[in-house]
Amino acid sequence: MIDKTCQSSLSKFSLDIPTTKGSYPTRLAGKLINAVGRDLERLNNFDQAINVLEQTELPPARERCVRMYMKQKNFSQAQAFVTSILESPKNVSEQEVALRLAATLAKKRHLSHPKTEVLSIPERTITLNLSEQRVELAVLDSLTNKGWQSFYLENQFLNTLFGLAFWDIIFAPIDGAFINPYQRQPLDLYRDTFQTKRKHIIDARMAEIRTSGIRRFTSVLDDKFGLQNPFIVWDVVDREWIELAITTIPNHTLAALFETMLIDLKAYQAGMPDLIAFKANAWLWCEVKGPGDRLQNNQKRWMKIFNDLNINYEVCYVKSET
Repeated sequence: MIDKTCQSSLSKFSLDIPTTKGSYPTRLAGKLINAVGRDLERLNNFDQAINVLEQTELPPARERCVRMYMKQKNFSQAQAFVTSILESPKNVSEQEVALRLAATLAKKRHLSHPKTEVLSIPERTITLNLSEQRVELAVLDSLTNKGWQSFYLENQFLNTLFGLAFWDIIFAPIDGAFINPYQRQPLDLYRDTFQTKRKHIIDARMAEIRTSGIRRFTSVLDDKFGLQNPFIVWDVVDREWIELAITTIPNHTLAALFETMLIDLKAYQAGMPDLIAFKANAWLWCEVKGPGDRLQNNQKRWMKIFNDLNINYEVCYVKSET
């Protein structure tokens, strides 16, 4: 909420950011530009907001410009920004937003546009008693009764395996990644430089995982237990489900999932199914949706990957017993 006493001065505000050197100062400048542009937009000062936001490509600057141009019915300028994003998206989320905006713009301009591919998702609906426990645990019990060894881990299943397998790479002494001893993660963890600066060691690690899996990295459980890692929540770490994952999930599948995460660690760190279940040599990822709940965009993002990798998953819609 913007204080009304400062609205007048803010509406006349202009921001000129001096040239920055280095990725970290440039990112900080981009955050400042986005914050100022957001407030100007909230005041409906679209022209000034766009002038400010054009000084950075840090998301969501270009997206905001598109939306403001659309409100002004300046569809040609909006299209120029959408094209810019699609040609060089800064991350997965920005690319997905640009694709949706491109479809909206085509409709407003009465232009043809390729239809969005309909995502085929395996679904089932069951009725359970939800009066005594949350819906995810009710489905977990249902799977257990069918012979599955089931765990309610949400994002922590794959994140934990990634954190174990890439621990030394995450904390590698890369120039500029750590500037004080109290950091829980490298400064560039969620930027494209994370991969580019570590490409040779990441490529070597991926090759090893495809060949030998991740068993040797479980030594981290003893060596690093309790230490902070941006991908690991120690309270849910258990050798039982880690062992089941190692012995059940093919190495090439696990490597492909890690490769997906590395495309955009921020985007792909969330949106994974609630439950992971194992039975014999099979495994199942199960997303649970209670009454009135629906899939989010980050969940659909992962399900498209699951389809591409032929991973066994489902969305379980639960109806409550009356």
